[in-house]
Amino acid sequence: MSQRKGIGSALPGANYVTLGPGRPKDESQIREMQTALRDFLGNYPDLAADPRKLEVVQYCFKHYVNFDPEMRDLTIQEKLERARQMAADFLGSMSKF
Repeated sequence: MSQRKGIGSALPGANYVTLGPGRPKDESQIREMQTALRDFLGNYPDLAADPRKLEVVQYCFKHYVNFDPEMRDLTIQEKLERARQMAADFLGSMSKF
């Protein structure tokens, strides 16, 4: 995962550009995403410590949660939680092989 200078630099591989729906419209959106990511990863330190898991969460967020019309009105925190759950389900099913 690439890191964009200045946006979410405290979070390994996760920032508005990698998780958000395109380019941020203004500084408040960037700050909102940074805060949501910090809180989210603070709640899941094991996830924050594993770049591979974080990459699966990022993929779920970008390619499923952000495009699902039923999730459009969720907060960023709720979307991140949905992506985390999808990733956990996927990774759990992979460990059964």
